[in-house]
Amino acid sequence: MLRSLTRCVIYLFVVSTVFSQSMPAPMLGFSSEAARIQAALESRFDAGLNADNLRSWMKRLSARPHHLGSRYNKENADFIASQFRSWGYETKLEEFEVLFPTPRTRTVEMTAPEKFRLKLQEPALKEDSTSGQTAEQLPSY
Repeated sequence: MLRSLTRCVIYLFVVSTVFSQSMPAPMLGFSSEAARIQAALESRFDAGLNADNLRSWMKRLSARPHHLGSRYNKENADFIASQFRSWGYETKLEEFEVLFPTPRTRTVEMTAPEKFRLKLQEPALKEDSTSGQTAEQLPSY
């Protein structure tokens, strides 16, 4: 009895595993035909992705400090807009004037039991080519 029950459980496991792998789950919110069309669109989109492009774009976008209102932030916005235009999207950059408070002086100091003032600047790392860029960087706060 136990042996036949064990065989039955194993059989059910194998059959359910085979069927679950061979039959994709239905795409929720789509009819069968619309799901087929959507899957084809997604496959075309996925085929156009290139990891080397993504890597080079991320390297370009993070090459320099680019806080709000900085020159490199504008260059990044122009670069992204040009990418979207090259893919056929209508693209328009808009400018907004916002308050962006930044500190002029910053001090973190311990006065007791001994006096100690923090440098408030991270050391450059040889593994990070951008960590030593301080000329365009905002002060920490």
